[in-house]
Amino acid sequence: MAGVSLELGGTVNERACALNHACVKGFAMPRISARLQVFANLLLPNQPVWDFCCDHGYLGLWAGFTGNYPEVHFVDQVPEIILKLKKDITDERYPLSSETQFFFWPLAGEKIPQVVTGNAVIAGVGAFPLMEILEGLQQCGHLRANRLILSPHTSQEKLQSAIHPDSGVFLQDFRLEQQLFIEERGRMRHIWVFDRTLSTE
Repeated sequence: MAGVSLELGGTVNERACALNHACVKGFAMPRISARLQVFANLLLPNQPVWDFCCDHGYLGLWAGFTGNYPEVHFVDQVPEIILKLKKDITDERYPLSSETQFFFWPLAGEKIPQVVTGNAVIAGVGAFPLMEILEGLQQCGHLRANRLILSPHTSQEKLQSAIHPDSGVFLQDFRLEQQLFIEERGRMRHIWVFDRTLSTE
């Protein structure tokens, strides 16, 4: 989109600041929804966090606030979203930890040009684009995450069918660890948690 230019994977390393809810330059950490809090509780600590289709980036910002994750990768195909996140973090709008390094990817998730490790969270999109991201990363050998947290907001039955043991090779290197449900705005949201069968760490 015109007027937006970002270097792929550009990084910002935050200066030290206290991990509390104090404001920085008049701003405080945004509250995360109940569903995002479930995602946050499922993250494997001390491993990178990939926040795919990140939208406002609240999950990645939460991870950066805790200081428990060495890297946070924001991924969204809308360049303006990534540009705003990069600016907010660069301008120290949020009280983020100096222990976390931030990366910014303004492109479709399946086009990530490097290996995805640690935690990969894909939520807030339909099952079809979610599966496109996973299949694209698998095909190029870039899906090396130790945990996948998946929660499509539409066509959930499509993902349920794709992960069935009889469906073929989809996510063949992962085992289904948990299936969770959470009610959000009157709808039941399904959350699938997969762990790699052989850790890459």
